[in-house]
Amino acid sequence: MRRTTLFVMAALVVVGSGCKLRGLRGRSDGGVSITSSNRLLVSKDGRFSLTVPAGWTQAHSLNESAGIQARGLDGYAVVLSDVKEDLSDSSLEGFSRGRAQAIITNSNGGKMGPSSEVMIGGRRALQREINATVKGMNITYLLTVVETTKHLHQVLCWAAKSRFEGNRAEFEAISATLKEN
Repeated sequence: MRRTTLFVMAALVVVGSGCKLRGLRGRSDGGVSITSSNRLLVSKDGRFSLTVPAGWTQAHSLNESAGIQARGLDGYAVVLSDVKEDLSDSSLEGFSRGRAQAIITNSNGGKMGPSSEVMIGGRRALQREINATVKGMNITYLLTVVETTKHLHQVLCWAAKSRFEGNRAEFEAISATLKEN
């Protein structure tokens, strides 16, 4: 029941230190070691990919606009990509703030945390936590927006608030694997 509820809510809302994390291993240098038990998911158009831990599966109904959709035991992840020239604000900061605000606006209240700058595959990215209430359930999101030459990619991972902290490192590791092919 809980997994179904999160799954339905997600469809409505979505617009490290050396320890082993279900197959993704965080490193102190911010990189991610990929093991053979992980799963590489490639976008519908073949232009980008994301690696998820063993036990995660490809999903199909989280967000129809997502290029990649995945679900794990306690969480979900989607990748949404936008062409910069199609956006009114294609700055990393403005786009990231706007996406976070859209999640809050489409929920029953919420709060976005401050953004922190991270590097994903040698590219500049902003990452922030967002807390929102959807259909009476508290959800915590980790939004990572990665800037490439022509695109802004959103990697959005989430879980029920009570399960987020236990999955944070895994969500950060998943987000760090985004690659343009």
